[in-house]
Amino acid sequence: MDRNFAIGFYELGAIGALTTQTGKIGYIGGIDLPFSRAEVNAILQALEDVNPNVELKYAWVGDFNDPVKARSLAESMISEGVDFIMSSVNLGTYGIVEAIHNAEGKVYLTTKYTDKSNFAPENFVTSYMYDFSVGLLHVLKQVQKGERSGYYKLEFGSACYILFPLKNVSEDVENQAKQIDQKLRTGEIVVPFNPELPS
Repeated sequence: MDRNFAIGFYELGAIGALTTQTGKIGYIGGIDLPFSRAEVNAILQALEDVNPNVELKYAWVGDFNDPVKARSLAESMISEGVDFIMSSVNLGTYGIVEAIHNAEGKVYLTTKYTDKSNFAPENFVTSYMYDFSVGLLHVLKQVQKGERSGYYKLEFGSACYILFPLKNVSEDVENQAKQIDQKLRTGEIVVPFNPELPS
């Protein structure tokens, strides 16, 4: 089951480009894997499309579930001027939230899988949400038909989607994000799976 991460991170990157006040946004991943490299490349594609002047700082903690290391990485990015962080870790998100709470200025946060707005209500913008029941029902139907293996990419817009309304952003950012979201759903914007790190 392909979790189709890249497409959602394109939209998160676009939202970051529209929201940042410093012109610097950050991506914090767990482990340097093909899917997480594709997330970074999707963000870079969005920046090229939305605002090429925005700089992306990206790094991997080395662990999806280490809040201490994630906090340290977030603090380092914030000290370099990053004011919008996209979390692609699991329990590590707690550390990122702590760094954001301790920051002197406003730092925005996005997460994935579930709505984590209660972690940082004043900083949270959105989450890349997942409804795995959509994929599981598809798999069960295929099994009932006699299929014993297969490949299924979670469909953007139903099985995985950006949580709206956005929080802590202007109405203009919200409206632009909705337009981008619609273009991703219809395929007008194509986000390839690119696991090669930019040179």
